[in-house]
Amino acid sequence: MIVCTVYNVWKIQCKDIAWQNSDSMAVRMDEDPPSVNCTVRIDFFLKECKEKSDIVFAVDDSSSVFITSFKKVKSFIKRVLLPANIDSGDVRVGLLRFSDDVSVEFDLNTYTSKKELFRHVDSMQRAFGNTYTAEALRVMNEEMFNQSKGDRDNVQNIAIVVTDGRSIFLQETLARAKQARQNGVHIFVIGVGDVSEDEIRGMASLPSMENAFTLEGYAQLRRFKEDFFRFCKGKNYLQFYFIFVCR
Repeated sequence: MIVCTVYNVWKIQCKDIAWQNSDSMAVRMDEDPPSVNCTVRIDFFLKECKEKSDIVFAVDDSSSVFITSFKKVKSFIKRVLLPANIDSGDVRVGLLRFSDDVSVEFDLNTYTSKKELFRHVDSMQRAFGNTYTAEALRVMNEEMFNQSKGDRDNVQNIAIVVTDGRSIFLQETLARAKQARQNGVHIFVIGVGDVSEDEIRGMASLPSMENAFTLEGYAQLRRFKEDFFRFCKGKNYLQFYFIFVCR
């Protein structure tokens, strides 16, 4: 066999990067293939994202969150951070837990090692109490997205809120979320179980269909793959080469 011609290069953005064996792909060629018996070989490689992000997780650990569910949340956090360039410093991560009180597990400038950050996530213990989401949003916005805690100028701020209950002060919760969004924080919200869809959508950035999600149970957190939250704004991509291999 000989390789005849490279006809096209395609780039697939972050939202399409979760490639499964069962997936199909439509191919548009810029030129017609040779008029001989040819097959197409597809070569691809991952282009690494270099964009910087400051990310804060706000995790509900109130009484309604069972130990097994909390373990699923920890697995979710690690899974979505797999593609993040933490060791290089491009991505910084903070995390807080909330119930009656808010507990900051670590700030944006605490870890520069993904391994150490994951070890901390694994060691987290849950608390008990009510769902004081409003205070979690206040701490996230005012204290964690703060230069003294590692927040950087001209870097996208991303919040990922995971909750399985209705907040005890709804109007305060919505007001705190609005304030954070006005300060430039992009908010994803995942509501699990008995939650108010209006509240989940009210906290999230627009459009809500892309940033607010409701799940029946914590097991469904597995639907969120490594690339789901697109920390890189489309700059991670798979680059495909379509090569005609002719006899």
